[in-house]
Amino acid sequence: MKDSVEAIKNVGHLLDVWMPLKIKHDKTPGVSIGITYKESLLYKKGFGFSDLKNKTPTHENTLYHIASISKMFTAIAILQLVEAEKLQLDDPVVKYIPWFKAKTKTTDSKYITIRHLLSHLSGIFRDGDTAHWENGNFPKNLSRSFSSKSLILETLSKFKYSNYGYALLGEIIQTITKGAYETYVKNNILIPLGMHSTFPDYSREIGNVSIATGYGKEFPDENRQTFEHFQTHAYAPATGFLSNVTDLAHFLPLFSSQYREKTPILGRNLIKEMMRPHGKTTDSEEYGLGVDVVEISKRSIVGHSGGFQGFLTRVLVDEKNGFGVIALSNSLHASTAYEVASGILKSIYAFLDNKKVYSGK
Repeated sequence: MKDSVEAIKNVGHLLDVWMPLKIKHDKTPGVSIGITYKESLLYKKGFGFSDLKNKTPTHENTLYHIASISKMFTAIAILQLVEAEKLQLDDPVVKYIPWFKAKTKTTDSKYITIRHLLSHLSGIFRDGDTAHWENGNFPKNLSRSFSSKSLILETLSKFKYSNYGYALLGEIIQTITKGAYETYVKNNILIPLGMHSTFPDYSREIGNVSIATGYGKEFPDENRQTFEHFQTHAYAPATGFLSNVTDLAHFLPLFSSQYREKTPILGRNLIKEMMRPHGKTTDSEEYGLGVDVVEISKRSIVGHSGGFQGFLTRVLVDEKNGFGVIALSNSLHASTAYEVASGILKSIYAFLDNKKVYSGK
């Protein structure tokens, strides 16, 4: 434990020097970073600005749209209902959503299960048939987008990422609980974990002052694009959440092996099922139930990345050793949040591995 804490401290010193140079090079307005070890947030710091016009500094409590990291919360909500014996992972989706009926020559939606949606193996389309990512008008009704044209691939034939699939999971949660998705997640995940500054969807009631402004890429001789905040409605379970470093530091320890039997909100066996690879996303990466499963420095890591209009984010957890990393950025420069999150873990491991060599362990 002492070596792990020392490694984080050393990496923190490196970040203090390196991050200002990194965001300047990447032309990223702002980044907030957190490093957790087991249940403790040992490093927290903001770099750059959450709002360029007003020169508002970022910090650990700056809110960001965390986008597809939302899927981790939705997966946990579904698994809570499994634990409560209100559904099963291999139940057909149509059992809970009667209008989910369509078929092609290769696929019949009646055979698509909740597990298929969670693991992106259903074969359904990515984002429906509306232009919500361009105009910000996310649909409130999912049934209007569904038809045989929604069935792109044969179920289980190939990993196909689907925000629409996770939106469907939100509808299933609402059907079973007879209440709003946001209400269920707030009462059963956010409040129990002390995540009082995390919101399942944007609302004007949150207040724009606390939320980072999202920016596009910077191009020569052009004004940098800024994005308006908007609600994601039915797509909140896939991409709607807003959060910050402080709150996510309460969330990541769920995936650490320190919880041998029961986490504060879900049994350990179901957390392990969530982290178990269900299909390959690339030659070197896999996906579980709402989490990416990757290898960094020969360690198995779980987490998720997120991309929203003006925001790119990533969280990573070393389940075995208890490290967690949070990187939240307010621009569309793809490398910053992704590279920083994985780079932090690589730096921690380099410190620990070299120390073992030098000490003769």
